[in-house]
Amino acid sequence: QLTAYLSDIIAKRRAEPTDDILGALVAARDEDPTAITEGELQSVLMAILVAGYETTANQLGKFVLCLLERPDQLQRLR
Repeated sequence: QLTAYLSDIIAKRRAEPTDDILGALVAARDEDPTAITEGELQSVLMAILVAGYETTANQLGKFVLCLLERPDQLQRLR
């Protein structure tokens, strides 16, 4: 399912190019198909997706704990 999702995103970027990392990767692949395969492009996008999720998910609990241990900082954030 994730591969199908990424394929859809790549197709959308091809149809409507964007000025972001995903758009740049798709454009680079399309400009020189020998530089990176479609499968490698999907793997890079999957790595970016997972890396972004993992760092956020792993840090969120720690941030909440820090705020709960420091009520003054929690109040400041509010």
